[in-house]
Amino acid sequence: MGLGNDIYQIAVGLLDAEKHGAVKLTVNEADELRHRENNVAGIIELFSSLKNGICLREGSVQNCRYADSISRHWQMADYDSSQLRRVLLRYFKPYITDYLHHNSRILQDTLVIHLRGGDALAEWAQNAWRPSPLGFDFYQEAIRQSGLEKIHIVTTPPQNGTMHPMIEPLCRQYNASIQHEGLIEDFSLLCNCCNVVLDFSTFEYTAALMNVNLEQVFISKFVDKKGIPLLRDIRSEVGFTFPRLENGTVYVYDYPEYIVKKSRRIRSL
Repeated sequence: MGLGNDIYQIAVGLLDAEKHGAVKLTVNEADELRHRENNVAGIIELFSSLKNGICLREGSVQNCRYADSISRHWQMADYDSSQLRRVLLRYFKPYITDYLHHNSRILQDTLVIHLRGGDALAEWAQNAWRPSPLGFDFYQEAIRQSGLEKIHIVTTPPQNGTMHPMIEPLCRQYNASIQHEGLIEDFSLLCNCCNVVLDFSTFEYTAALMNVNLEQVFISKFVDKKGIPLLRDIRSEVGFTFPRLENGTVYVYDYPEYIVKKSRRIRSL
């Protein structure tokens, strides 16, 4: 029920709306339901520009229908990442650009690593389906491959629950700096940086999909506790992976989440 999940659902809805020639996509009803059932602020509270909906084309609304959405994370394996990126950049990002903190922090000489902590590492989540944290070898290999010496970690604030186990070893080995500022500040950095390592989190994933500065992206072929891959084919853009970059490189690593392989198979796309 976080920002990344909201934006991912909007991207899925935009694909469906575009397919059916819709004029507008609205999220008001979903936001009201969240407030009513969970007492959690929705995306409109962060970005009030979404209150009147996202326009896809000129025209008048003739009838309404519910857009496609997903209810389980494994359904992410069914979506083309390049198409998600396309609709977010074309339709959604213009509505939130004025809220993002655009500045010089593209960190061109720095590798930004997002580490998802908090409820994702809670015992109930780790005993259910959620992929376990990747081991140190994965991050060590990504850092080596990047060729960058400056490491900057964006992670969950300490007061929000369990901290990611890789924070301490990365700070010790690479003298990494840490950022856990406000929600929009962290999201903005991930929207603007040039080099990023992605954890299994829709927060940084959707930010990276809207990032036009990217030069290097590092992501794993995530697998849930039942062995269901969220990326079915490492050579494909379908699933929880990252689309090919016109002026950059995407490294997809074949690391099962719950067993970090000693023999690393890396594919450069």
